Amino acid sequence: MSTTVVVDAKGVKVEGKEDGAKKKSLFSKEPHKMTLGEKFTKSVNVRLSNYTHATTMATFIAVVTLVGFILLMVSMATNCPIEKSDESNTVYQTGIKEMQREFVNKIMKPDNLEELKAEGVTRKATVCMNRAGIYKLGDHGTKNIDPAAGPIQPYDNGYVELQPCALPDDAGFKADGWDVTWCPGMMEKYNDPTAPPCTLDDGDMKSFTSHITYTISTEKRVCPTAASVIGSGLAYIAYIEMFATFFVGVILIKTGFAKPLHEGASIMGLLKSANSDTSKVEDAIDQLRHDVDDMMQGQNDLDDAQSKQIAALEEKVATLMAKLEE
Repeated sequence: MSTTVVVDAKGVKVEGKEDGAKKKSLFSKEPHKMTLGEKFTKSVNVRLSNYTHATTMATFIAVVTLVGFILLMVSMATNCPIEKSDESNTVYQTGIKEMQREFVNKIMKPDNLEELKAEGVTRKATVCMNRAGIYKLGDHGTKNIDPAAGPIQPYDNGYVELQPCALPDDAGFKADGWDVTWCPGMMEKYNDPTAPPCTLDDGDMKSFTSHITYTISTEKRVCPTAASVIGSGLAYIAYIEMFATFFVGVILIKTGFAKPLHEGASIMGLLKSANSDTSKVEDAIDQLRHDVDDMMQGQNDLDDAQSKQIAALEEKVATLMAKLEE
């Protein structure tokens, strides 16, 4: 050790100070400024530095990860499921002929049909007629309940009854501008040609009730948005990176291109550091280790208490590193 003596102008000693030897870090690593390649390697996987050709390994892993990420996004972007909807209903529609005809025609060709086509919706509809009837005043209920008193007379205000009325056949519907046909077997069963017609013409304001069955089916191919594709891809990028690390690591290490620099280097260690959270922890520990080295080499007048604190800090860092290696 050397002693520094400070004297005043009269040559009298005023201060003596012993230069303490620089403290040496327990890590035995000299801090150095990382190169661009080392920074890139560290950003990919901090444990790649345990192997030779670490920057080359990092480049291969980054390329495989990028290719996998792009392929995943392309797969998700082109995976467009088909949304289907089916509606089936039976209705009893009342109105004059013009109203009835408009009702069934709008089921087949709604007002927004062109908009649906522009949105990529495929729509199919079918409408069929079951039967029809006209409400009339019935003759149920009588004034005289004794048949001997004479012919049965209905009340003036009898019950309202729905009586069958005749509709045209399929050809007649088409000729009259109806986009409808008879449901299978219903015309033969319910359409009595001898019954009074359901209506006369468009000017006739007679109202009748029709029994109609219709089905509407729609299909639309739905593709994900660019934002959702990128977001979903980023959610899987950690798994892609782990696969790329394993794939590249096995090939380069097993072929002898990348050789371990110490016994602790392993594929499992690389996979653990491929996890972004683990990588951040190891990066923080590595930075802390260099900070301790800098402090130890930059200070030569540490007292015992400060030296003990630094030693305890070094032990904690070493313990954390050991746990990450497990």
